[in-house]
Amino acid sequence: MPDAATSLMLLGLAGIVSILAVRPNLPHGVPDIPVYLAVGMFFGAGGLEGLWTVGATHPVAADVLKAVQFLSLYLLMFTSCSGLRFTLLREQSTSIALLVAASILAFGIALTTVSFLDRLAPNPDMVGLSGGARSAYLLVFCLGVMVCSIPFLTKIFISAGLHRSKFASNVLLAACFVDVIVWAIFAVAIGLRNGGAADFSAATTEVLISTGLFFLAIGIGIVLVNVVERQFSNLTPAKLMLATLGLSGGIITLTAMFEIGTLLGMMIAGLVVGTKPRLFGRSIASLEHLSTRVGTPLYFTCVGFGISFSMEVGLWTVVVFFFWSSMIKVGTLTLASLLVVRGTERPLDYGMALNTRGGPGLVLAAASYAEGLIGMTGFFALTAASIVTAIGTDLYMRHSASRILLNESPSGRFVAVAQK
Repeated sequence: MPDAATSLMLLGLAGIVSILAVRPNLPHGVPDIPVYLAVGMFFGAGGLEGLWTVGATHPVAADVLKAVQFLSLYLLMFTSCSGLRFTLLREQSTSIALLVAASILAFGIALTTVSFLDRLAPNPDMVGLSGGARSAYLLVFCLGVMVCSIPFLTKIFISAGLHRSKFASNVLLAACFVDVIVWAIFAVAIGLRNGGAADFSAATTEVLISTGLFFLAIGIGIVLVNVVERQFSNLTPAKLMLATLGLSGGIITLTAMFEIGTLLGMMIAGLVVGTKPRLFGRSIASLEHLSTRVGTPLYFTCVGFGISFSMEVGLWTVVVFFFWSSMIKVGTLTLASLLVVRGTERPLDYGMALNTRGGPGLVLAAASYAEGLIGMTGFFALTAASIVTAIGTDLYMRHSASRILLNESPSGRFVAVAQK
């Protein structure tokens, strides 16, 4: 039986192939996310590792996978969010609030129609479930409609040359607030599964607390950045890099203590450090270069490495869930975006972008399965939707990028030029 060293070797090979072979040689215009995912799946749980280990688990290998994925995700999240500016919350607050409200409305529509989904495509996992366990299962399915993928969206926008556009900033900031709400409601689902009381009031309280802690973490981060600027403005580039990494680590640790998630911690770190571009600009540029060449391919390869599909699922349920959830999310966001679009943007641009579930969708699937909230069919449905929506958005944005960028001011700070 292969030991943990075999899994680590396969993970290393997958990373090497993606970074040194795939990334530099990928033909122009070919979406790279599915290629990195495929490389990870070939070497990982869905391929060689799954065949050789025959269901065995290696905690050491799993911990290394999580660590590598965490570091590469940090590079992707931090460097992308460092380009966002808090002025957008004032300048585009109405648009961002409308997109968040539309995402919440999509979640509400999912809640009211999820019983129809169960009748149309009976889920084999739900046989025998009742009470809180059944409610928790259905609630997770509805969260699978609402969740957004900041990492996948960031990579898609970078590939399409949209990452400095107002459109991308609108989408990423809205996705941030939406995911805060998703993980707050996820805690309610766990309460339901464990037999606890979790009504609308409890869910609202969880959301308000998480949102408040999110803004508190931003405030503390800004204070820390200002302290560094006043006390250490004459540091060498190497020491500034250490200061950047130290600030990021402190903010991520803070959000972990607040229990609002390290993913949001990475985003907050990028936001607050990005408020001082003159001080940290060189460090951010170096990390962005590292993210493009190493972090991005490594992150999505790690995601693919951990994916394992089982055919012992209700495939009809998986297919129906994908179309049901996408119709709700894309339809609701597209209609709401009629009040947001400007210039050459189209309402469907926002609907497609915010339907991207990607990494957080995969995390939601894995966390829900680990907590016993869903079964294999539910896990497969959430996972498949996360991957397919990410690929679909990637293709759509590559096709629409030049049109979207037409309404960007050539002299504005959000100019984006497709360089890939």
